Amino acid sequence: MSYASNTNVSIEKSQIEIKEMLRRHGAGRVGIIEDDNQATVAFEYQKLLIQMSIKLPAKEAFRMSPSKRSRRTDQQMIKEWEQASRQKWRVLLLTIKAKLNGIAEGVTTLEHEFMAFVVMPNGVTFGEFAMPKLIEASKTGQMPRIALPGGVQ
Repeated sequence: MSYASNTNVSIEKSQIEIKEMLRRHGAGRVGIIEDDNQATVAFEYQKLLIQMSIKLPAKEAFRMSPSKRSRRTDQQMIKEWEQASRQKWRVLLLTIKAKLNGIAEGVTTLEHEFMAFVVMPNGVTFGEFAMPKLIEASKTGQMPRIALPGGVQ
Protein backbone atom coordinates (compact mmCIF):
# COMPACT_ATOMS: atom_id res chain seq x y z
CA MET A 1 0.00 0.00 0.00
CA SER A 2 1.34 3.46 -0.92
CA TYR A 3 2.04 6.14 1.66
CA ALA A 4 -1.12 8.12 2.53
CA SER A 5 -3.23 6.17 0.04
CA ASN A 6 -6.21 6.46 2.41
CA THR A 7 -5.65 10.03 3.55
CA ASN A 8 -8.60 12.29 4.23
CA VAL A 9 -6.45 15.42 4.37
CA SER A 10 -7.55 17.90 1.73
CA ILE A 11 -5.21 19.11 -0.99
CA GLU A 12 -5.60 22.65 0.33
CA LYS A 13 -4.52 21.61 3.84
CA SER A 14 -1.46 19.82 2.44
CA GLN A 15 -0.55 22.92 0.43
CA ILE A 16 -0.89 25.15 3.51
CA GLU A 17 1.27 22.73 5.52
CA ILE A 18 3.95 22.80 2.80
CA LYS A 19 3.99 26.60 2.71
CA GLU A 20 4.10 26.93 6.52
CA MET A 21 6.83 24.29 6.84
CA LEU A 22 8.99 25.96 4.18
CA ARG A 23 8.62 29.34 5.87
CA ARG A 24 9.49 27.85 9.30
CA HIS A 25 12.70 26.50 7.79
CA GLY A 26 13.62 29.89 6.33
CA ALA A 27 12.38 29.63 2.76
CA GLY A 28 11.10 32.73 1.06
CA ARG A 29 8.94 33.48 -1.97
CA VAL A 30 6.91 30.30 -1.64
CA GLY A 31 4.41 29.50 -4.37
CA ILE A 32 2.31 26.64 -5.66
CA ILE A 33 1.36 26.27 -9.31
CA GLU A 34 -1.15 23.68 -10.54
CA ASP A 35 -2.62 22.59 -13.80
CA ASP A 36 -4.57 19.49 -14.76
CA ASN A 37 -1.63 17.12 -14.74
CA GLN A 38 1.17 18.68 -12.72
CA ALA A 39 1.72 20.56 -9.49
CA THR A 40 4.82 22.57 -8.66
CA VAL A 41 6.09 23.95 -5.37
CA ALA A 42 8.61 26.73 -5.90
CA PHE A 43 10.54 28.56 -3.21
CA GLU A 44 13.69 30.47 -2.52
CA TYR A 45 16.04 28.85 -0.02
CA GLN A 46 19.48 30.19 0.88
CA LYS A 47 19.47 32.34 -2.28
CA LEU A 48 18.62 29.39 -4.56
CA LEU A 49 15.37 29.11 -6.47
CA ILE A 50 14.07 25.57 -5.98
CA GLN A 51 11.23 23.96 -7.89
CA MET A 52 9.77 20.54 -7.17
CA SER A 53 7.04 19.14 -9.41
CA ILE A 54 4.80 16.12 -9.20
CA LYS A 55 2.64 14.57 -11.85
CA LEU A 56 -1.00 14.58 -10.88
CA PRO A 57 -3.26 11.71 -11.87
CA ALA A 58 -5.53 12.13 -14.87
CA LYS A 59 -9.24 11.82 -14.09
CA GLU A 60 -9.82 9.43 -16.97
CA ALA A 61 -7.26 7.03 -15.49
CA PHE A 62 -9.92 6.24 -12.89
CA ARG A 63 -12.76 5.61 -15.36
CA MET A 64 -12.36 1.83 -15.15
CA SER A 65 -12.41 -0.28 -12.00
CA PRO A 66 -9.07 -1.77 -10.88
CA SER A 67 -10.02 -5.08 -12.51
CA LYS A 68 -10.77 -3.19 -15.78
CA ARG A 69 -14.02 -5.13 -16.05
CA SER A 70 -16.45 -2.33 -15.26
CA ARG A 71 -16.75 1.38 -15.84
CA ARG A 72 -17.10 3.69 -12.88
CA THR A 73 -19.75 6.36 -12.77
CA ASP A 74 -18.57 9.97 -13.04
CA GLN A 75 -19.08 10.34 -9.29
CA GLN A 76 -17.01 7.21 -8.52
CA MET A 77 -14.29 8.29 -10.95
CA ILE A 78 -14.02 11.73 -9.36
CA LYS A 79 -13.94 10.25 -5.87
CA GLU A 80 -11.04 7.92 -6.78
CA TRP A 81 -9.19 10.69 -8.63
CA GLU A 82 -9.55 13.07 -5.66
CA GLN A 83 -8.18 10.38 -3.32
CA ALA A 84 -5.17 9.80 -5.59
CA SER A 85 -4.57 13.56 -5.81
CA ARG A 86 -4.69 13.97 -2.02
CA GLN A 87 -2.19 11.12 -1.71
CA LYS A 88 0.24 12.78 -4.16
CA TRP A 89 0.18 16.00 -2.13
CA ARG A 90 0.85 14.11 1.12
CA VAL A 91 3.83 12.37 -0.49
CA LEU A 92 5.21 15.71 -1.69
CA LEU A 93 4.78 17.15 1.81
CA LEU A 94 6.59 14.17 3.35
CA THR A 95 9.44 14.42 0.83
CA ILE A 96 10.03 18.11 1.48
CA LYS A 97 9.69 17.61 5.25
CA ALA A 98 12.31 14.83 5.26
CA LYS A 99 14.75 16.94 3.25
CA LEU A 100 14.33 20.01 5.46
CA ASN A 101 14.61 18.02 8.69
CA GLY A 102 17.74 16.27 7.45
CA ILE A 103 19.29 19.65 6.67
CA ALA A 104 18.22 21.13 10.03
CA GLU A 105 19.70 18.19 11.96
CA GLY A 106 22.98 18.25 10.05
CA VAL A 107 22.48 14.82 8.50
CA THR A 108 22.70 16.25 5.01
CA THR A 109 23.10 19.60 3.26
CA LEU A 110 20.93 21.88 1.19
CA GLU A 111 23.10 21.16 -1.83
CA HIS A 112 22.72 17.40 -1.54
CA GLU A 113 18.99 17.43 -0.89
CA PHE A 114 17.86 20.02 -3.41
CA MET A 115 20.57 20.05 -6.10
CA ALA A 116 18.40 18.40 -8.75
CA PHE A 117 15.60 20.90 -8.09
CA VAL A 118 17.63 24.13 -8.31
CA VAL A 119 16.38 26.30 -11.17
CA MET A 120 19.20 27.38 -13.45
CA PRO A 121 19.38 30.72 -15.30
CA ASN A 122 17.76 29.21 -18.41
CA GLY A 123 14.69 28.09 -16.40
CA VAL A 124 15.36 24.35 -16.30
CA THR A 125 16.25 22.53 -13.12
CA PHE A 126 19.76 21.20 -12.66
CA GLY A 127 18.32 17.68 -12.66
CA GLU A 128 16.63 18.21 -16.04
CA PHE A 129 19.92 19.57 -17.35
CA ALA A 130 22.28 16.96 -15.86
CA MET A 131 20.31 13.71 -15.93
CA PRO A 132 20.64 13.01 -19.67
CA LYS A 133 24.38 13.59 -19.37
CA LEU A 134 24.65 11.23 -16.38
CA ILE A 135 22.71 8.53 -18.21
CA GLU A 136 24.95 8.88 -21.25
CA ALA A 137 28.08 8.74 -19.08
CA SER A 138 26.85 5.55 -17.41
CA LYS A 139 26.28 3.96 -20.83
CA THR A 140 29.57 5.03 -22.40
CA GLY A 141 31.86 5.08 -19.37
CA GLN A 142 33.06 8.51 -20.53
CA MET A 143 32.83 11.74 -18.61
CA PRO A 144 30.44 14.14 -20.36
CA ARG A 145 31.47 17.56 -21.53
CA ILE A 146 29.10 19.91 -19.78
CA ALA A 147 28.55 23.38 -21.13
CA LEU A 148 27.30 25.58 -18.32
CA PRO A 149 25.37 28.80 -18.87
CA GLY A 150 27.60 31.52 -20.25
CA GLY A 151 29.67 29.08 -22.33
CA VAL A 152 31.77 27.79 -19.40
CA GLN A 153 32.82 24.13 -19.66
